[in-house]
Amino acid sequence: MYSADPIIYVVHDFLSNDECEEFINIAKKIGPEDINNYRVNHDASNLLHETSKRLSILVQTPIRNAEKYLVTTFNEQTIPTETIDSLNPETQSKLMKKDSGGQRLLSLMGALSEKDSSEVTFSELDLNIKLQIGEILVLHNCYEGSISPNPKSKYTIRSTNKSVSWYLKLIFRERLIK
Repeated sequence: MYSADPIIYVVHDFLSNDECEEFINIAKKIGPEDINNYRVNHDASNLLHETSKRLSILVQTPIRNAEKYLVTTFNEQTIPTETIDSLNPETQSKLMKKDSGGQRLLSLMGALSEKDSSEVTFSELDLNIKLQIGEILVLHNCYEGSISPNPKSKYTIRSTNKSVSWYLKLIFRERLIK
């Protein structure tokens, strides 16, 4: 465990090499390689369907509460931007509606290619976490037991090498996404 506020931990060797390759191959089929963000369905293949179930069990939240996977490419030239995945209930009311699944409670992130290819930085915590291939970082976006965003969950992802790095993110909402 890296932090208790917000809760941040890494599960080592969660994804197999086959699973990592499957995410990359499916993303490449979705669009041209000059695009760097791909939305992948939980059941895009039998292997990813099984992976989705395992991730759901890991965080004890139904996979139907999860947004589509975001598979992203980074390289050394990619300009990192600070991100907070939770929604501000006052300004993003459309996204908070019941049909949209409500608040974004959990973010799961993982490196899909290149050893030591991705680093997640939490500036509010002065914390840098290097992700190895197959590792999953779990981040609780809100204060424990609430849907109030935790400002300390703000992070930046960057590539740590010159080649293209593939990265995965899965966000779980508080309710079923319709």
